Amino acid sequence: MIFSNLGYGFTCEEIKTQSEPNVVQNWLQSNLYRLSQIRGFLDEKATWNTQEVMTRLRLNEEETIQLMTELGYCLERNSWKLATTQEAAEKRKVWLQHEQEEETRLTKEVEASIYGALKGTD
Repeated sequence: MIFSNLGYGFTCEEIKTQSEPNVVQNWLQSNLYRLSQIRGFLDEKATWNTQEVMTRLRLNEEETIQLMTELGYCLERNSWKLATTQEAAEKRKVWLQHEQEEETRLTKEVEASIYGALKGTD
């Protein structure tokens, strides 16, 4: 699973069936609905150990490694730290682009909903 591809869609049925359903359900139960929330949560600390991320985000080890790598973190001396390599920067850039796409989709959906509601009140 590519976590950054989940985006806003990870609350949609189509994505729930395509991605790991347990991960999605766990995140929804933890009130994590958007990519920016996941990144923001992880960015609050300078370092994380794998077990802590696994516990907090209810992931297995493989999923944790993939998530942290996609966010541009690297594992150094049993701690995940935001990496400064070009490769890590590129991965984080992709994540941030997906966040922006998520925000754009969400904004369009809200605007369409408001417009539909207003149109119905004519």
